[in-house]
Amino acid sequence: MVEQVLSETGLSQQVSDVLGRFATELLRYSTTDILRLMQREDLSLPRVVALMFLDRQGTASISDISNYLNLSLGNTSSIVDQLVCSGYVTRTEDPHDRRLKVVTLTTKGQAFVQEVKQARIAEMAQRLKNLPASLLESTVVVMSAVLEHLEAERGAN
Repeated sequence: MVEQVLSETGLSQQVSDVLGRFATELLRYSTTDILRLMQREDLSLPRVVALMFLDRQGTASISDISNYLNLSLGNTSSIVDQLVCSGYVTRTEDPHDRRLKVVTLTTKGQAFVQEVKQARIAEMAQRLKNLPASLLESTVVVMSAVLEHLEAERGAN
């Protein structure tokens, strides 16, 4: 039993190490492209992170965004104000509690998030395309199986 726990802990650490190195290697250069997009749109990192959070959540309260960004409500409210003024998000009253404000991506916000995602994907694909064909095929098979499992797990929750 102790050996099984140790081997699971060891495997968990190996996965963490390999995944960290893999992500670092693949995303080594994409930060430049993301930075260019941020500069073009005059967006700070907290604003971009808020947009990415809203993309995953669909809608969120300012408090939810504040907790995610680990910023004060005042700072988060200012970030949301800037995003509203720039046309990236809308802020409306919660239909169930008028005291709460609900923040949602606009079409412009969704387009920016998609552009950031595409920049990341393009960089990762560029880095992987030079792998030997057999290794690339194996990578696709393993990644597809992992994604299938993760998606099924998410659907069960």
